[in-house]
Amino acid sequence: MASARLIWGILVIALVPGGVACQAEDGEALSTYFSELRAAGLFRVAEEYAPTRLSDPDLSPSDRALITVELSRCMAAHAAEAATPAESQEMWGRARSVLQPLLSDRQQARWGVVRARQATLLCDLALAEFWSSLLLPDSPPQKSQAIAAVQQALDDLRIAGEEFRQWAGKPARTVPGDSRPASSPRRRPGDLSAADVRRIEDELDYLGIRLRITFARLQLTGPDRVAALLDAETLAGEQGKRSTSQFYWLARIARIEILRLQGEHDRAITWAKSIPLTSVPPVWADSLIGEWARTELARQRPADAMQVILDYGREHGRLSPELREINVECLLASLEKLHSPQAPSPAPPQELEKLEQELQRQIDTQRQLIPGPWRTYADLLINRATQTREYGAELAAMVREGERAVGLQDWIAAGTVYERATSQAQREGKSDLAADLAYTRASIAVQSRDWAVASRLLIDFQKNYPQDVRGADAQLLAAWAVGQHHDQQPSPALRSAYTEQLKTLLTRYPKHSSRGEAEWALAVDALRHEEWPVAIQYLESIPADHVRAGDAAAQWPYCYEKLLTTFGEPSGRDALERQASAAFQVQVIRWPKPPLGWSLAQSENALRWARVLLYFRARRYADADTLLRQVAHSRDLAEREAARDGVPLATGWTALLAPVHQMQIVCLAGLGRMGEAEHQLRQLTTSDPAELLVILSGLAELSQTLEPVARHDLGRVQLAVAQRLERQRESLPREVIAVLDQCLADAYTATGDLPEAIEIYEKVLLTRPRDRSLLETISRLSVERGQPENLKRAKAIYQQLEGFERPGTLEWFRRRLEVVRVTHRLGALDECRKLLKVTRILYPQLGSPALAAEYASLEKECLLPTP
Repeated sequence: MASARLIWGILVIALVPGGVACQAEDGEALSTYFSELRAAGLFRVAEEYAPTRLSDPDLSPSDRALITVELSRCMAAHAAEAATPAESQEMWGRARSVLQPLLSDRQQARWGVVRARQATLLCDLALAEFWSSLLLPDSPPQKSQAIAAVQQALDDLRIAGEEFRQWAGKPARTVPGDSRPASSPRRRPGDLSAADVRRIEDELDYLGIRLRITFARLQLTGPDRVAALLDAETLAGEQGKRSTSQFYWLARIARIEILRLQGEHDRAITWAKSIPLTSVPPVWADSLIGEWARTELARQRPADAMQVILDYGREHGRLSPELREINVECLLASLEKLHSPQAPSPAPPQELEKLEQELQRQIDTQRQLIPGPWRTYADLLINRATQTREYGAELAAMVREGERAVGLQDWIAAGTVYERATSQAQREGKSDLAADLAYTRASIAVQSRDWAVASRLLIDFQKNYPQDVRGADAQLLAAWAVGQHHDQQPSPALRSAYTEQLKTLLTRYPKHSSRGEAEWALAVDALRHEEWPVAIQYLESIPADHVRAGDAAAQWPYCYEKLLTTFGEPSGRDALERQASAAFQVQVIRWPKPPLGWSLAQSENALRWARVLLYFRARRYADADTLLRQVAHSRDLAEREAARDGVPLATGWTALLAPVHQMQIVCLAGLGRMGEAEHQLRQLTTSDPAELLVILSGLAELSQTLEPVARHDLGRVQLAVAQRLERQRESLPREVIAVLDQCLADAYTATGDLPEAIEIYEKVLLTRPRDRSLLETISRLSVERGQPENLKRAKAIYQQLEGFERPGTLEWFRRRLEVVRVTHRLGALDECRKLLKVTRILYPQLGSPALAAEYASLEKECLLPTP
């Protein structure tokens, strides 16, 4: 809740010295101390100091009441300026609760003072709610909340006034709207002076005036408003007769506001002029000038209102934030009159434009000079005036209604309002504004995550406003919305719509800055669906200076690796390898030449290309080894540079160590230099066992690129190293032992001892029962063994893996294919045919063209007709 302490004299407890905390003279220093803390915004200092004093058992009742009231006032001021609604609500609650211990005992020496503070606290809250309603003028709930708070504060203020007078030993008196009989008087407590009692009564009376005025400002019409203003006028007249009251001048100034709200502008001006400014205390002079200027504004005389303010500013050498805000209102009113059809003798267009620019310049200047909550209020008025001027009153009201709905995240209401506003703008012939509103409506659908509606609106936007500069952005956003819809509800139709929208952007806006983003999105979609050639096509299209260029470069080798490991046609493989080699050269030719080092990103990519080279039919072990040596050299250079600069080495360099060692060992073995490979692996046994096991665990996959003899020989070395670590099992951590077991199983696999490997893998599986990679390894080895019991075990595992996947995904199709294959090897042809038929009926596309071809081949083996 924004601060309300600056609004037209409200929250007088923060403005008037003493207030309900006014005590004997020996307490005035303490009241001044708290007042200064509040003025400086040092709420937490007061909130820490006061409880410390209140914890003193020897504190006098008078001081205890004074400090309690001051603490409540500080908490209320803190609540009014809190940064968040939650903090504000908490502080209002604390401001109330701190009073309760002293309110429970009516015999307490200062009970009446604390009770008066309780009433003024509700006034604080009501006036703060009113300020919030000013800042949220299009929020009926906030207005209703403010009205309820004002009514509650008024009711409690009347009761508190009666109770205070009874407690102070004075007869109760009748106030407007109260017909209850007066209560019997009691003797006033001896330590509270008559002046103190009078001062507190005056404050309660003035707050009654202020709340009635506030109620009238919230109720723009109706009998309740009229009655509130009449009551306020009566009370202000009474208090304005008591020249000894601290609120004497405030009551007289309030009379101006009351007359203005009653529509009696001339009387209000006469009353304002009758108050001698030189007699008004400086603290209230700004309020007098403010009400005078507001009344001139209400008379549609902004120039006169500004003159009142400027004359006052010249005389006093300053203007308060409130007066500067009123000045902004005057300038806005002048700007409105400039465009009014009723304006006398309209100026020529050029002169009109100059006047408008000058007024706008003055508005901007004044706005910059306004601090705090008055700036917030001025910004609100400026924005509303700008909207009305640009959109017209009817459309501006619709836009504000839509903005409010967006603020409340009522997306349905917001969309409906902006749809109405768009239609209205089109009817009025405001095509640019209609485009803005239509785009906003589409953006709301995006915010609400209604992807189907968002994509439709964005596509319609391009059709309805083809010349709009946001066309390409709308196209990209439409594609993204369709993609999000597909992620929620995957379907071939939505995927096709997604890629179609992206391709449309490429053809319709070939030079737009979003082209690279669209190409990246198409590449990612192809990667997700394992369409490697399509992915490569779009990855290669992304410019080298695009923000996605680094990501694209990293995906190139990945795509080629996938193609090379799945491509089976000898005739096309040569072309594919030439294409991969050319892509590799395109990237590496841009990198620094030895002895210079590569960057971390370049080194990571070189490692990916080294893997690709190992999958060529004629394995390019030498070229891969050259890359690996340069990566290792680059890491050494980076390590020395980091040491010179006194900074830690980037973690990415450390992560490269294991894969570099793995691939170097495999390259040496592939080149026939098994002795060197064995020597390098045995050298690593001096490393930390955990680091060594990381290297060993990656050799199993890479060694698949080796010829059988080399793979067996390397497996023998792996097994020897793993068995050496096995002898240290008792000293190894539990998590390292699990990796050791898998490395032993990998080594037994490489040496051809499948039964031993499967047995160890199954032992590891007990600790990782849902490890998909481990399950797949066991099922693959079981299929390799080929015995019926092995095949049954493989089938059960593939069925388990199929259950892990969402039906209809690529991975699910792949698992289902393995289940059918193993079932076929077991000779259960009827079951095979049934599985294939059901799969094709439910998913005719079968995931991807490559998978569809594999299903067709299996259907042929099972003697099923292929569609």
